Amino acid sequence: GFQITIIPDLRWRLFCKQLAKSNRLPPTLGVLEEHIKSMRLQTWAIFHLVQCLCKSNCSTQRCSSKRNDLLCSELSLCDLECTDDEDYDIGRDGSDDLENDL
Repeated sequence: GFQITIIPDLRWRLFCKQLAKSNRLPPTLGVLEEHIKSMRLQTWAIFHLVQCLCKSNCSTQRCSSKRNDLLCSELSLCDLECTDDEDYDIGRDGSDDLENDL
């Protein structure tokens, strides 16, 4: 069979066979590259928001999680042995409960 290995060839083949209308074709290579760059930037930003680099209890504003009003996550270097979640425990045991639930 015919094997397509690059995006421009796929677009051309679908267009020639009229298997897809122009608005349903895969993106052009330039658009795809820009989309990938955008997704990489978003991934980088999210990763840096959810990962604190503290080696202690995250009790000061030096902690990026505390500074951004976030709880430390499994990606954090503090090993979740911190004091950022005294009132609220999320994700540690799979639940989403207030410790002092009324």
